[in-house]
Amino acid sequence: MEPLHLRPGPFQAGFVVLARERCLFEHFPVAAGLSARAATAAARLHADTAAPYQRYGALITHKGSSFGIWWWDAQWVGERLGGLGLDPATRIVPEPMVRATGEGWRITKASSGYEAQLWKQGFLLADQWRRSPYDAAAWQGFVRVQADQSGAESAVLMAQEAPWTLQSPYRRTTLSAWTPQKTGQLALAAGVAVVLSLSLYLAGNAVGLNRHTDQIKSETAQLKAKAPGGQNLRSQISGVTALKTSIEGPSAMALLQEAQQIIEPFGYKVIVFDAARDGLTIVLPKEAVGDLDGIARELSASHLFADVKPSLDRDHQRLTIVMTAKGARPKSKTKARVKT
Repeated sequence: MEPLHLRPGPFQAGFVVLARERCLFEHFPVAAGLSARAATAAARLHADTAAPYQRYGALITHKGSSFGIWWWDAQWVGERLGGLGLDPATRIVPEPMVRATGEGWRITKASSGYEAQLWKQGFLLADQWRRSPYDAAAWQGFVRVQADQSGAESAVLMAQEAPWTLQSPYRRTTLSAWTPQKTGQLALAAGVAVVLSLSLYLAGNAVGLNRHTDQIKSETAQLKAKAPGGQNLRSQISGVTALKTSIEGPSAMALLQEAQQIIEPFGYKVIVFDAARDGLTIVLPKEAVGDLDGIARELSASHLFADVKPSLDRDHQRLTIVMTAKGARPKSKTKARVKT
């Protein structure tokens, strides 16, 4: 392991950069006509089912109709980190994520070996690693398997030295780790505890959350075991919960989860949110304006949202989207505001 002169900001979690030779990359284009949510689900499924390792780590990137999937051997990485006295669960970032991006075809020097790459608008479409430099035959072998080979004939075969950087736009194409399963774990807590856990999770500090979740599950099981007519009790609770939801509308957590899942495929992350039972306000970076039509269309098509109203704050260069919850009665707000 070699230290890099890269220092994350004060509110950014640390990570370990994994050398390119220890990663595998695959470009995963999705079929035309799929919704953004369905396309993301297909990419996640492919990352899980096509992983080339028994124990694997994965990172998915996305732009337009293209996804890129990075895999690595999680067992090998975990053993090396543990041997160095580090947490085996430390966040892993593949080397190209912290290298300067390119445009079109290029060959770059990696920390070890060389990479042949194809970039388009800051997004990596193809990446092949080899230990020895690329000659004409090796380059043609890389180009031959690409769907679009235009421009490859004019590429310079001299390897470039792409500088290290934490400002690469390619890192911003990474899909969020927010999944329905993780949201379900958060939903086991109640009231302010849920909001607090969510705040820590969004800040990258979910330490102890799994342990807290296991405790809640255990206590819930004990209560069910002690209660007479356990199955009937569960049915009654389910009925009361459904009635409460139909009267008061969906929970603030449900609204936030739905919005996050819709926005995630577009490659943006929520900067600030303001959630309540009667509606949700989210703030996105200014770059999201380019995908505003698609984002608004997906939000409007949701069974939870109505009256989707976007607005651009030109002073702060941020996109704000205000939505009301379908079927919710107007009520005083209990705000949960988080800045990530």
